[in-house]
Amino acid sequence: PRHATSLSAPSPPDARNFPVDNFVAGNIEVTRPAPNRFNVLVQGGQGGWLVMHEQWYPGWRAKINGEPVQLLRADHALRALPLPPGDALVETVYEPGSLRLGLFCSFGALLLTCWLAWRGRYKRTGARSI
Repeated sequence: PRHATSLSAPSPPDARNFPVDNFVAGNIEVTRPAPNRFNVLVQGGQGGWLVMHEQWYPGWRAKINGEPVQLLRADHALRALPLPPGDALVETVYEPGSLRLGLFCSFGALLLTCWLAWRGRYKRTGARSI
């Protein structure tokens, strides 16, 4: 169905020539294999914009048929990306950089704590033997 959408960034050059008249959307199958994943299988479409009624946030990444694509903000809060003509498997995954940073800092703190505990135990043991 036709729907006007405003994008937060300029559309890719190959996405500007999508058919407008006699547009055929194709069949769509949506799956959510995990809370941080959202997949869409499009079969037989003519190409166009896929606007997902899911909240846009900087940590979302997208691939179409295994190739990374830019995920744009649509209508100020939703996610959108250009679909090529034909069959397409759209895979989106939420992998924020802040999560990786938090895991790295937590692991570093755990290593530091273990090292300080080991060092303190070694000093106590060494003092008794003298």
